Amino acid sequence: VIWNGYIEAHGFDGGSGIGSGRRFVSGGDNTPPIVISGGTVIATGRLYHKSGGWGADIGRGLNAWAGSVTITGGSVLPSRMNVNPAPLDADGSRVWCVTVTNIAPYAAVTLTGITTFSGYGTNDLFADGDGKVCLWLPDGHYDFTLNCGCGDLHYTATVAGANTFAKL
Repeated sequence: VIWNGYIEAHGFDGGSGIGSGRRFVSGGDNTPPIVISGGTVIATGRLYHKSGGWGADIGRGLNAWAGSVTITGGSVLPSRMNVNPAPLDADGSRVWCVTVTNIAPYAAVTLTGITTFSGYGTNDLFADGDGKVCLWLPDGHYDFTLNCGCGDLHYTATVAGANTFAKL
């Protein structure tokens, strides 16, 4: 369970950034869930040098099991947008990445408006090195305000079964 902080995680040799390693065979359906409810998480799965296969950024390593992935808050930035199994919210609805741009790199971010939706966790949000955050939301229309020390920026986003970008 991740609920705050700034975390960068990198898999090794076919392993996921956060989740299982390559060829983790014990556990099966009993593999623990991955739950992210706040903070800033940057995860990168890695290439297995012998087969050329990749581990997911979050979830399953190459040829491995992984528990469910639940995202109910935070800025979660999978390097290749590879989350497997598909991420869900606390209600079991599929969530998608809403990328928010035009932020100073590594700036601390406060978010208002989104928290009214099912208590989306906003502890320890930071932009990545490219000046973006990634919120994971189910299908719907969203209006929210982001502040990163440069004044309020008002965004809208519509999620319709795919990753999308928020608009200023």
